[in-house]
Amino acid sequence: MNQDESDQVKKRFDDFAEEIQHLGKKMEQEGKRISSSIEQQGKQLETWFQRTFGIIGPMISSIGGLIVLGIIIWMFAFIGIQTGNKIFTDISNLFLNNIIWLFAVSLLVSYTEYGNRKSPTIFRWLSPITTAAGLTILLWILANIFLILGQTTDISFILGIASFINQQIIAFFFLFLLIGYLLMFSLQISKTVPSPPQSSSPVDPQKSSKEPTTRNQSSIKRLYRSGKDKILGGVCGGIAEYLSIDPVIIRIIWVVATLVWGTGILLYIILWIIIPRNPDHQWD
Repeated sequence: MNQDESDQVKKRFDDFAEEIQHLGKKMEQEGKRISSSIEQQGKQLETWFQRTFGIIGPMISSIGGLIVLGIIIWMFAFIGIQTGNKIFTDISNLFLNNIIWLFAVSLLVSYTEYGNRKSPTIFRWLSPITTAAGLTILLWILANIFLILGQTTDISFILGIASFINQQIIAFFFLFLLIGYLLMFSLQISKTVPSPPQSSSPVDPQKSSKEPTTRNQSSIKRLYRSGKDKILGGVCGGIAEYLSIDPVIIRIIWVVATLVWGTGILLYIILWIIIPRNPDHQWD
């Protein structure tokens, strides 16, 4: 292989890597757009809820959570009675016996979040405490579920985990509390530290300009990937332009080859690397 052929092969791989990177950026931008739209709708709903119910909003949301928990408790109890499985019955009794604590923690967390929105200077220092309390209660519930499973199945490993969590539950609370305050302090420090100025470097006109056409001037008809009719790499569109047929036909053949022989994806990637870009098309 001479130097020209080596350079052409290298350029094909560089083009392939560049297009894969561009495709990844487009997918990332689309994901951010969808996520931003969902977040915006959630904020609008949250704003409407806060504006409508005000200070009783946390109470209403906690009561709604209590109703959902009550439905879950009833479902576990119903399954336990119908199947005679003691695990479902014991888990149902566990939630039922501690429903007041769960409701109280839900109220505490909801009102702390509400106060944090109204007076963030005061209530932000309480957020790690309420969050640690909520996580500790959830961890304790999980430990007791492990205890029920371990006693029913007589698995010593699960019993050991449940016993360890119950013995160290206070230590877990202070651990969650420490992590919460560390995160809060780190966020405060990151907000106060000024970001370094971004230097605006001039755009290189040689990079932004279109690559010069290097098409062979011979009468041989060359096969290129299409930059006008492409979904991924323009392979099917380029083959269709070479054969002067509808690209949908090529795409149908590719789908059939993928479903029947399972080689369509691998073949597409190989052709994506081997077939050069059409120099007369715009590639971005």
